[in-house]
Amino acid sequence: MLRSIVSNFGWRMAERIVAVFFSILVGAWVARYLGPDSFGVLAAALAIVGLISVLPFLGLERILVRELVEKPAEEEGAILGTAAVMTSLASVAGLAITAGVIWSFPATNELRWTTLLIASSLIGTPAMVVRAWFEKELQGDRDAVAGILG
Repeated sequence: MLRSIVSNFGWRMAERIVAVFFSILVGAWVARYLGPDSFGVLAAALAIVGLISVLPFLGLERILVRELVEKPAEEEGAILGTAAVMTSLASVAGLAITAGVIWSFPATNELRWTTLLIASSLIGTPAMVVRAWFEKELQGDRDAVAGILG
C-alpha cells in the first residue's frame, strides 16, 4: 500500500513538473510572438476565465474522491455518473456566466471573443471525474501520463 502511495505521489509530481516546464516555455514563446498589445488581451482573457471558472466547481473533485473512497464499490457507478452530469452542467454554467460577464462590461470585441474561446475549454472539465477515479484507485501513473500527453 505504501509503495503504491509513493508511486502515485511520484507520478503526480512528475506531471506537475512537466506541466510547469511546458507552461513557461509556451508562455514565453506566445508572449514574444503576440507582442505587448495582443498578449495583454490574452492575459486579461485568461484572468477573467480563471476567476469565473472556479465558481461552478467549488471543490467538487475533493468531495468526489472522498465519496468514492468512503462509499461501497457498488455505489461507484452512481457516484461517477452523478459527478459527470454535475460537472457537465457546471461547465456549461461557467461558460454562460463568462459570456454574461464579458458582455456586461465595456470591452473590445477582441477581448470578448478571446475570453469566450478560452472559456470554451471549460467544456472539457467533466474529464475531472476520470481523474478522481484514478486518484481513488491510486493509479497516478495512468492519470499522469494522460495529463502529460493531453
